[in-house]
Amino acid sequence: MTTQGALSERTIDIVKSTAPVLAVHGEAITTRFYEMLFEAHPELLNMFNHTNQATGAQPKALAQALYAAASYVDRLEVLESFVEKTAQKHASVGVKAEHYPIVGHYLIKAMEDVLQENATPDILEAWTETYGAIADIFIQAEQKLYETKNEAPKEWTGYKDFTIVDIVQESSRMKSFYLQPADNSPLPSFLPGQYVSLRCSIPGEEYTHVRSYSLSDAPETGCYRITVKHEEDGIVSSYLHEQSAAGKHIELSAPYGSFTLQTDDRKPIAFISAGSGLTPLVSMIKSLPDSYGAPVTFIYAAKNHHHHPLQQEISSAIQKLPVSQALTLYTAPEAEHPSSTHFGTETTLTREALQSALPQEDTRCYVCGPPAFVEAAVSYLHEIGRDDIFTENFVPAS
Repeated sequence: MTTQGALSERTIDIVKSTAPVLAVHGEAITTRFYEMLFEAHPELLNMFNHTNQATGAQPKALAQALYAAASYVDRLEVLESFVEKTAQKHASVGVKAEHYPIVGHYLIKAMEDVLQENATPDILEAWTETYGAIADIFIQAEQKLYETKNEAPKEWTGYKDFTIVDIVQESSRMKSFYLQPADNSPLPSFLPGQYVSLRCSIPGEEYTHVRSYSLSDAPETGCYRITVKHEEDGIVSSYLHEQSAAGKHIELSAPYGSFTLQTDDRKPIAFISAGSGLTPLVSMIKSLPDSYGAPVTFIYAAKNHHHHPLQQEISSAIQKLPVSQALTLYTAPEAEHPSSTHFGTETTLTREALQSALPQEDTRCYVCGPPAFVEAAVSYLHEIGRDDIFTENFVPAS
């Protein structure tokens, strides 16, 4: 993946020179960008996570992407993993080729607005050219995803009407929602670790709301399952927890995502998660064949027993595997439900704990959860020489 052939050396040099400016003013630019975009095209609010806009998470994510683009414009292959993940997310929420010129127009205007006289004609021209080249990469990647969905049996693009067939309380703040197509059509399979985007119309809200949720069960169960944490200020999670019921309808995208289980080489596997980050990993461990002979370790961090969902399912999956262990880490354990004895009284994930739990250097590690947890876990894994790492942060894609 490269745009070097499409971009002149002069354009590349100018865009790279703006990286220090974007490091300082990137979030101001992207915040202004979203203000201008939604003022001119409020219909696009139907595609975005409004909470991430309000908290600034979405502008921050886009600012990081802009900085990365400026830093690596001469070797964009470094960003291949980011492009793949983002294209998957864009396809799940219905981003189309015709959206890119709109975004580009307001992004360049936002640069001009924020940087003022420092946004020289040369800089604006170079970024316009670079944005167009990068947009083409995304458009092509997303088009391939749409074509794959359109050609595969049972698949679809856009959103499809689903019925909630059951709701199960999994922990004090998490519920599982079992979903089947409203037209009773057969469900396509999915890769363990993938997610769906959910779109719903909430009473009193002007625009539809979209959220992405990992599929938390193994494929081929006859329905899709998402396991949703009730966030205090979460509009969609509150709606699902407090107002939804069996028989109600919601809309789902087809499954997407590149954070998926790989087992062909039968390497030792470690699943490491915190909070709702365990949901794609439950799908993964339940998908492992009973004959998987390499060691499998499932490490989960939560506040305490009451905040630990899907415990029995994880235990059953572990027991079916020849060489496996499940380790828990409670940051506020109760006497009757302590952390795993492996961690003793530790209240945070540590380098030493991971070293002890994962003795095999060739262990493949799947890490999922809040960004701070993922960052810490990955850092510790690198320190102990475990470099075969796949991660998923539950943050917005830009």
